[in-house]
Amino acid sequence: LERKLLRELSFLFAVVISGILLEDKFWCSNC
Repeated sequence: LERKLLRELSFLFAVVISGILLEDKFWCSNC
């Protein structure tokens, strides 16, 4: 159970980080 939760948390963290990076690229291409 803990291992599954940890995997889901790390996946969510990766999604958030990639989303932030994509947003930064988007804003930089428009500045």
